[in-house]
Amino acid sequence: SIESNVQQWSRIKLCRGHSLDVVGLAWAPDDSHLVSCSLDSNAPIIVWKLTDLSDHVTQSNMLCSPYKILGKDIHTSTVKGVTFDPAGT
Repeated sequence: SIESNVQQWSRIKLCRGHSLDVVGLAWAPDDSHLVSCSLDSNAPIIVWKLTDLSDHVTQSNMLCSPYKILGKDIHTSTVKGVTFDPAGT
């Protein structure tokens, strides 16, 4: 049946910080951070600190604010991808 292939997802955090489309995401190997890159020149790379994902989500802590904004006034063209070094260096 088609219904057996349906996945049920639920939002645990809402990350707001980019003003244009997000084009890349990378999870830290220890799941403590998420990094996103965007077409946005004011916030081309955002690091999100997500160590509190296991906390009970309420309306007041649903929103995740940027931990760090990287690349502003450094990148002269669009950042199209981000990744973590698997060696951890």
